Amino acid sequence: MAGSALRAVEDLTAMEAGALQRNPLGEERYKAIVDTATAALAHIVAETGRS
Repeated sequence: MAGSALRAVEDLTAMEAGALQRNPLGEERYKAIVDTATAALAHIVAETGRS
């Protein structure tokens, strides 16, 4: 589970970088989305106790 979560965060980060290149004004919004998703994935990994 942890490996899948890390890959998902990597993908989100890459998507964020691409979005920033296309629309730099969305930086705060993209960061909030990626940070929220990352926290949710971390919570799932912690709750399930799977690594």
